[in-house]
Amino acid sequence: MNVTQLGWSLVHFLWQGASIATLYAAARHFVRRANGRYLLACAALASMIAARLRWRLTRPAPLEWCQTVERLRARLGLARAGAWRPLVLMPVGMLTGMPAAQPTAN
Repeated sequence: MNVTQLGWSLVHFLWQGASIATLYAAARHFVRRANGRYLLACAALASMIAARLRWRLTRPAPLEWCQTVERLRARLGLARAGAWRPLVLMPVGMLTGMPAAQPTAN
């Protein structure tokens, strides 16, 4: 992950986290019990993680990764990559920002 990607990740987390925290603060006034406030806070934190993952997963894949997946698909003799239609399986390296050659190195 380069500095530009890290910077944009922080910018997106700031506005997403601030909006989720604002919603949490507003909803917290309506919840009286401590257990309910705790569950609401856990939901807010989980929402922050889900927002970050959603932003990361909805970006288009780099061309390098598309070519790597296509080569692996052809080498394995698969008709298509992925097991289920609505689910797109992504290489772990694409999620972590590794170069395409690193996870597939022999």
